[in-house]
Amino acid sequence: MLALLLATLAATPASADYRMTVRGAAVGSVHLELRPAESGELRLLYRSRTLIRRGPVLAETATLVEARLGADLHLLEMQSERQEGGILVSRAGRGGGGFGASIPTALAPAALVGADRRCLPVIDELTGEQGEACGKSVGKLVEGVLLGQRFRAAMDGPLPLRLELPDSATVFERSTGPVALLAPPDLFGAAVATQGSIPAGADSIALELIAGGPIDLPSSASQRAAHSEKGAAIQWLRAAPEGDAPRRPQKRMGAPLDAVAREACAEIPDSWQASRELAQRVFERIADKASSEQARSPEMSWKSQRGDCSSHVALFLALAERCGIEARRAQGLVMAEGRFWGHVWAQVKIGSAWYDVDPTEGEAPARSPRILFGAGSEEAKAGKLFARSHELSVQVAP
Repeated sequence: MLALLLATLAATPASADYRMTVRGAAVGSVHLELRPAESGELRLLYRSRTLIRRGPVLAETATLVEARLGADLHLLEMQSERQEGGILVSRAGRGGGGFGASIPTALAPAALVGADRRCLPVIDELTGEQGEACGKSVGKLVEGVLLGQRFRAAMDGPLPLRLELPDSATVFERSTGPVALLAPPDLFGAAVATQGSIPAGADSIALELIAGGPIDLPSSASQRAAHSEKGAAIQWLRAAPEGDAPRRPQKRMGAPLDAVAREACAEIPDSWQASRELAQRVFERIADKASSEQARSPEMSWKSQRGDCSSHVALFLALAERCGIEARRAQGLVMAEGRFWGHVWAQVKIGSAWYDVDPTEGEAPARSPRILFGAGSEEAKAGKLFARSHELSVQVAP
């Protein structure tokens, strides 16, 4: 099947433009070209624009990657540069071997078209990360795992029509015109106006989220929410489960994090105690808490030891799944430095209730007061509230 794709490419060079969305917000655009060159080689061009946040500052990054490929798509030479706010921040070139049989990640789905199940070495064009892509054809789709992150691609020749990365809620979809970029979610970036103060070490507080009218907020083990005239009345409490909750059998997923999960959980039969261990390990492992404009897989976060709150949560959830712990991602506001800030954390299901775990802080239960906007399948509601964050405020009851 790969030979057929390459024969088609030789007759008709391929190029495509994509709209990149993260949790529904169009935060980037990508242009891909794949063209034949002399001596049977191929040329790959990757150009992207992405909006990122650095605290309260919004910046645009521009990345250019040019690569020379062998006839079977493996990488021979690669050069890249990245600008942020119009300033060159990195430039790299690599060639003369060292790639092995690796192919660029943008072309991995094409190499897996028609396969029952196969794995191949790949390299990330933006980071230089080398690893593996494994997948198979399912009808008109190609599904599998790419550098530790699940993917699903609908193909059109050697380039995808649509590429989905469910673990990071990222989608690349063909576009036919200019992409209007939107500001990405401001997670752990800008503060929401906060009135009143919280006593140090408080285990329970009453809050009101002021949003200009009644709104629905979810409830959990740590949050009781009800409509108010101005928004929602919330009772937050620092909650931990009572009694033991046996873990389900440990899940083997054929990825590098399996060994990490086995070491962390093998001797801990209780789900909550295992969750506490995982939260602490993730907190200690990701020493650099910096944000990134790239959607990072849990494996990449573990290896690089770098990532923001979203990266901490993705890594925690990957380990929890392997340990047989039912967990999900949660979004909302967290109290820090006397104000409420946008944040992402995790929730673990014990019995019929969901309990807050914050791997960014290494805590189970999460200690800082917070307001849950949405979790799991309800995260879309959280995104809508974050889009209005400049209109929101929090009132702490006296």
